[in-house]
Amino acid sequence: MVVMKNKVHDNEKKVADTIFAARGDLDDVLFHSYFVDGQRIHFENFKEGNEVSAGVIDMWAYSAEMEKRSLNSKANKSKFVEEMTNILFISMIFPMMLADEHYYIVCFNLRDRQIHILENMNVKDSIKNRYGRKFAHLRYLFIKYLKDNGYPHFKALDDYKVANVKMSWQTNNNYVDCGIFAMRHMEMYSGNRDFDAGFVPEGKEQKKQIEDLRKKYMTKILLSESEIEDYHRLTLKEKKMLQDKSAKNIADRASEYSKTKKVLF
Repeated sequence: MVVMKNKVHDNEKKVADTIFAARGDLDDVLFHSYFVDGQRIHFENFKEGNEVSAGVIDMWAYSAEMEKRSLNSKANKSKFVEEMTNILFISMIFPMMLADEHYYIVCFNLRDRQIHILENMNVKDSIKNRYGRKFAHLRYLFIKYLKDNGYPHFKALDDYKVANVKMSWQTNNNYVDCGIFAMRHMEMYSGNRDFDAGFVPEGKEQKKQIEDLRKKYMTKILLSESEIEDYHRLTLKEKKMLQDKSAKNIADRASEYSKTKKVLF
């Protein structure tokens, strides 16, 4: 578990400085697993002011689960896959939703028979108006999944109460950090509506918390040290030049990468 109250450690700063220097090929694979791969562009978007992708959240969830279970062998990984695909061993499921470029978490709590929606925006609209068909379709697919996998109480999900969990740290003006909030909510939520994710209310201090959390989560995901060591062979002058231009360089690289993908596909 990432401890938010701790300052950014030297190794986390080292990783952030390396990635935010915006060097190397955007298609370089910096994170590899049997489940998901991560390219450099995904990690550069951990820079504050950028939206992280669904792939980043997948990588974070994977690395957090691997750490939790201390998996070091293929045999253990096979056990993990088996457990994750057997719904009878799981009490809470966390599908991640993306609607209008906004991420939020829907928790199907099979233990307490309720559905909680966790999102960073302070939503005043009704669940039906806010989430509409997307949520209804998600519930339908999940019920079908439970039925197909032999879960005996799948019909009960139609009667589960649905609540948009109110949290003191929800935001009114933050439209870019929803992915970071989603990762933190998955990490800290355990079924209780009054859970504490460690955030202070929206403002300058929360902004700094998110900036630090971006670096902490990126470090948690990245397993390769080679890129970091290569960057730190540069002179102090070269590093400073790259860091001074990092925000512009990352924005330019992301834009160019997007244009390239559109041409290819």
